[in-house]
Amino acid sequence: MTVCPNLRPNLDRDRKIRRMKNFRGFTLIELLVVIAMVSIVLMIATPSFKQTLLSSEIRSATNDWIVATQTARAEAVRRREQVTICPSSNGSTCATSNTAALEVGWI
Repeated sequence: MTVCPNLRPNLDRDRKIRRMKNFRGFTLIELLVVIAMVSIVLMIATPSFKQTLLSSEIRSATNDWIVATQTARAEAVRRREQVTICPSSNGSTCATSNTAALEVGWI
């Protein structure tokens, strides 16, 4: 059986299409669509994530303060004397100024 020369380009094209269907993978368009979708989701989620991170930092600082006050109270009971929590920048002595911030540290 001979193939008409005019049909030959169509047969070659059909063979290429059949070979392409056997490939496993993604097209460029599919990858671009997924990247666009991921970008949109990240743009929506980022402000929420920042708020969650800030809330976590506040909760952590609050818990640190609660532990410090509970430790000071337990120490006062054990020593049977007054215990003070004061700001400290070096961890061994209290800061002398009234404007010293507790976020630097306390003892």
